[in-house]
Amino acid sequence: TDALTGLANRRSMAERLTRELDAAVSQNHPFCFALLDIDHFKRVNDTYSHDAGDEALCRVAEAMRQTLGQAFEGQWRGADLCARWGGEEFALIFPNSTLQQATEICDTIRLAIMAIDCADFAEGLKLSASMGVCGRGSFNHHEKLVTQADVYLYQAKTGGRNRVVAGE
Repeated sequence: TDALTGLANRRSMAERLTRELDAAVSQNHPFCFALLDIDHFKRVNDTYSHDAGDEALCRVAEAMRQTLGQAFEGQWRGADLCARWGGEEFALIFPNSTLQQATEICDTIRLAIMAIDCADFAEGLKLSASMGVCGRGSFNHHEKLVTQADVYLYQAKTGGRNRVVAGE
């Protein structure tokens, strides 16, 4: 568990990612993985303080948790998992989810992050996030899935930030 956010940590996520992807491949089920990066996070620490940055990370984690706890299309999504991947980057897995479903959930998370009220710890701060979502497609190894999600995250950032880019 990540001590700051209370989310799963990177090691825990990597282990779960391996298990869930292996199960999806063996059962020929859809599966998606996403990376989320808080936009311009260095500015948060530099402008408002590292304490404000820590609070922003906790609020983003809570927005992710709450969004994943909601029902999408009438289905409880209890198998989804979010984790702190490192720094201001988070990872999400979506077992049994199509690319369209995972992308919609990620966009809902993006909107929830934009709606975070930071006034009580950093007056004037507005948060946003960029996300890269990768469907399992022909990937049968988790490292390739992570690498491709990172490519899509980079495209989201270079395409203007505060967006979700997805693909197989």
